[in-house]
Amino acid sequence: MMSAGMDPAAGASDGVNAPPTRRQGPRLATNAVWLGAAQVATVALSLGLTIAISRWLGTASLGQWRLAQAIVSYLLVVADAGLSSLAIREIARNPSKTSAYGTPIVALQVAVATVLFFSLAVVLALVALPTDMWLLTMLLAAVAFPQALSLGHVLQGREAMSVVARLRVAMQLASTVGGIVLLAITGSLVWVSPPILLSTFIAAGVTFAYVRHRFDIAIRLPTRPEVGLLARGAAPFLVAALAVQVILNADALLIGALSGVTDLGLYAAAYAIAAQMLALGGPLMTAAFPRLSSSGADARLDLLRRLCSFLGYFIFPAAIGLALISDLFIDLLYGSAYVASGPVLAILVALPLFGYYNMAVGQTLGASRHQRSVMVVSLMTAGINIGLNLLLIPRLGITGAAITVVASELATAAAFSILLRRHLSGQVVTTYFENLPSVAIMSITLIVLRAAGIDQLLVLIFVGATVFVLSSLALPSFARSFLRDLIASRRGRRSSGGTP
Repeated sequence: MMSAGMDPAAGASDGVNAPPTRRQGPRLATNAVWLGAAQVATVALSLGLTIAISRWLGTASLGQWRLAQAIVSYLLVVADAGLSSLAIREIARNPSKTSAYGTPIVALQVAVATVLFFSLAVVLALVALPTDMWLLTMLLAAVAFPQALSLGHVLQGREAMSVVARLRVAMQLASTVGGIVLLAITGSLVWVSPPILLSTFIAAGVTFAYVRHRFDIAIRLPTRPEVGLLARGAAPFLVAALAVQVILNADALLIGALSGVTDLGLYAAAYAIAAQMLALGGPLMTAAFPRLSSSGADARLDLLRRLCSFLGYFIFPAAIGLALISDLFIDLLYGSAYVASGPVLAILVALPLFGYYNMAVGQTLGASRHQRSVMVVSLMTAGINIGLNLLLIPRLGITGAAITVVASELATAAAFSILLRRHLSGQVVTTYFENLPSVAIMSITLIVLRAAGIDQLLVLIFVGATVFVLSSLALPSFARSFLRDLIASRRGRRSSGGTP
């Protein structure tokens, strides 16, 4: 018998005019702060592991690490099957569905992960992958099991993000420190993966027990009708996520196949920085997705504008500034052996630059039940990405792969902007780009300093950041609006005798 409340299509046909189902709970800002702090720590630790591999083992080993990650990323997305995003949206819209989208989702994801894991083992054996590379990839692929078992989608749907944040930091710290220690002892890339797998299993077990206790979730398997219903509801999320993985990881597979792991290592050094910058925006959207899902049309669009204003304020100076000092930054992190990665990084900053916009608009469309439109755009962009990579990598090498990233993100941004205007009658491009005058002033300052022979990285970062902040306070920007609202709020509290 089908579980009550399991229908992901219930409610308004498009979800835009559906009445929001709200509940008391943690504020969006609190969730974003918790997850943001966790992500900063995670990014620092992940980058530290990448630097250790690059300096101790060299470019070829870094290329192997990136190739294994790219292969496993596809398995993890298919193992999730789009079910987590579906569950988060439905639980956020109606918390009474928590149990219905609890362990039935886990059971399906474990089943899918099992089939995929053993299928990947056979496929990699058939293509005669070297033994150490096969073992590294399979150990990383085993993360699909704790990913399925964690019940993390329930915490996200109920906006209980602080637990997720604490566990994420603890897991990343344990896996990174363990990986670096074993790498130093053994000198083998394979030993980086066991701490990752072990810490992920522990975190998943703790999360599973906590969620079951807090939300009183019974363990049960999905019925056959539920399996079909969940599969149909999750399919657009799965296809869109796979297409995104093509955009993010097809370059690694193709560089490895066409140019070799040494070139892939040079590309991976630059890509790791750009990808981690993109990851920093993830926590805010993770915290915002449940709120976007449960809000009405006007509130949803207003929240999107505020998100774009906030994201744009931070990513534009960071990305443009990094592009102007990319050679110095690469040399600091990886050393002179990776000098060829500098120009590639200057191009790859487009990934977070436009990726933040695409992430915010894409999730808003998905929260509004327009995930099929998002899926179509993702498939279109994935096709563009593969075609350009096949065309440019043989001719331009890793620079061609970086140019393809820019073209893919721009195509996605253009398509999402059209969909946003069509489905939600809104646009946020001007909001996202509102800080360009301040970024231009900062950029000119950095160009002048470098032309004058100033190459001290810390000096350039300090001067660039100072110029941007001061100019953004003088010109219309997120910072100026935030400061004005903060002052008005404090004055309002004083006039009311300190009562909030």
